[in-house]
Amino acid sequence: MSGVVALVGALVALGQFVAAADAGTEAEVVVPRGQPVQIAFVGSSDFPDFTNSFRNATAMAIEQNPTVKGHAIELNEFDSPCFSGDFLAANATTATTVVANPHNAAVLGQVCSQAAVSALPICEAAGMVTISGSASASFLPALAPTVFDRTIVVSDAAGDAGDLWLSQIAGLPPPLPFRRHTKPSSDRLRTCSPPCTSTPRTC
Repeated sequence: MSGVVALVGALVALGQFVAAADAGTEAEVVVPRGQPVQIAFVGSSDFPDFTNSFRNATAMAIEQNPTVKGHAIELNEFDSPCFSGDFLAANATTATTVVANPHNAAVLGQVCSQAAVSALPICEAAGMVTISGSASASFLPALAPTVFDRTIVVSDAAGDAGDLWLSQIAGLPPPLPFRRHTKPSSDRLRTCSPPCTSTPRTC
């Protein structure tokens, strides 16, 4: 099920980013001619399987949306804990590193709600768009009201509306069959074997 959530989240998140770039926004990221648009991806080794699902799904989403205004998309991957060690300090450090890079146009992450607590205020202060496909806690938008969005239904406890949504999408086909049934596109980014990496490589 996590693979389905990851794929849906990555496709929607990347689609939102491309649409925003095409429409134009108040904040600008200057990308030199011939250079890629950089997007930060914050996973967590505390949830390796879930992080890998997001990594793979993001690579698949890039296949569907390989460029932004003619620029290729490059992922800058970070690993921040969700519960091990001083995870609040670690996520604050990661967020500071992400926003310090002027080439990062947006953030996909954090994987979990508790990790986002210390990261979101830093992204908010920097005006860095942050989209999560799995951080579901209801209190998160207040921490970054102008930059935070998510592609998962709000859920704070088992049995609530968000938890019910997760159970409903559990029956959706997994990401690989989804990939096989997508229509080919002449400008789609081809990836080499292995097909899913943090930064897709052209063949």
